Amino acid sequence: MIRGLGRDFYFYWAARGVSKLGSALTMVALPLLVFKLSGSPALTSLMVVVDTTPMVLFGMLGGAVGDMWPRRTIMMIADICSAVALSSIVICSWLDQLSVAVVLVAGFISQTGEVMYDGANWGATPALVQRDALDRANGLVWGTQSLMELAGPGLVGMLLVVLSPSQVVLFDVVSFAASAVLIRAVSTTMSDHTSSQTARIRNIPHEIANGLRYLRTRAGLARLVGVGTTASAAVGAMFGILVPWAVERLDVPSSGWMFSIMMASWSLGAAIGAFATGRVRAGERAIFVTSVS
Repeated sequence: MIRGLGRDFYFYWAARGVSKLGSALTMVALPLLVFKLSGSPALTSLMVVVDTTPMVLFGMLGGAVGDMWPRRTIMMIADICSAVALSSIVICSWLDQLSVAVVLVAGFISQTGEVMYDGANWGATPALVQRDALDRANGLVWGTQSLMELAGPGLVGMLLVVLSPSQVVLFDVVSFAASAVLIRAVSTTMSDHTSSQTARIRNIPHEIANGLRYLRTRAGLARLVGVGTTASAAVGAMFGILVPWAVERLDVPSSGWMFSIMMASWSLGAAIGAFATGRVRAGERAIFVTSVS
């Protein structure tokens, strides 16, 4: 443990890591589950669309709410809602009543919970550690998150050797529940608000409008938003076609060691790319490399 970060920070850090690993598993398991239920590449792609739509619809709302209410409370509620939503997939599978509609709705609700969690999460670290420890704390949080996101695809491939996709989803249910418990153990609200609840609700549209105005006045930030949007669209398209293409064209079973190797190689490639691009200096050159890749 790094000295000077404090007990509350380590509870928060553990919650973030556990939750991100579970989400990385589900990111692969849900499209695979939809494909196994329907055999339809179009519905598999729709699952990816459903997963990404909440960020578009509620991203700015989540940020505004996270600045106005106790972050710990928001994060706990978001974790619980996500866990309950994904539990419906596991329960329906046990009852042999699972359908594509259940998976799509559960995925949308879970992802909405993650968006609201992230809106509160952005300001959590500065509220938990002293200013002189902020760089170390951020490095630990984001390094762990990146590691979980890289490890997830390979791990889900190995799990699918012995488990069904719906059983893999159970890991994410447990991760959200564990995250909620860990966040509950944080003693601070991670916020300091004195305005009334009514005033906060009224301020939400104003805060969102301020954010949009700020974005319009910052050309560099607007370009980064464009790069991020394009990259997300490419990743979403890849997720939508990866499983159907591998199963139908390459004869890779949707479970077993071959699928595990395919997903593990994806994680390896991401790790190599992260290491290589980490040496690129920030600025226009970084934007160019991101756009080309």
